[in-house]
Amino acid sequence: KKKEFDPTVESLGMIAQDGGNGSLEDFKGITLTNAKVMDKLYQKAAPGSDLNLSKDEIALFKKCKSHDEIENTLRQILLDRF
Repeated sequence: KKKEFDPTVESLGMIAQDGGNGSLEDFKGITLTNAKVMDKLYQKAAPGSDLNLSKDEIALFKKCKSHDEIENTLRQILLDRF
C-alpha cells in the first residue's frame, strides 16, 4: 500500500544528515502558516489536545509573546524530542 502524507505538509527535510545529534539549524525550515490561527492554537494548547504536548511544553508556548517565539519554541521542542 502506498504511504499517504498529510496534505498540510509543504516540505520534508532530514534531521542530522551527518549522523550527529541534530541542531536547531536542522529545523530552520519549519514555519507555521496562518500565523494568527496557529499562534492561538499553540498558546491555548491543553493536555490531551491534538498537538500532543507535555505540560512543560504547553507552559513554554503560553510564555510566547510573538509568532517568531512560537516558531522558535516549536523548533526547540522538536530538537529536544529528537
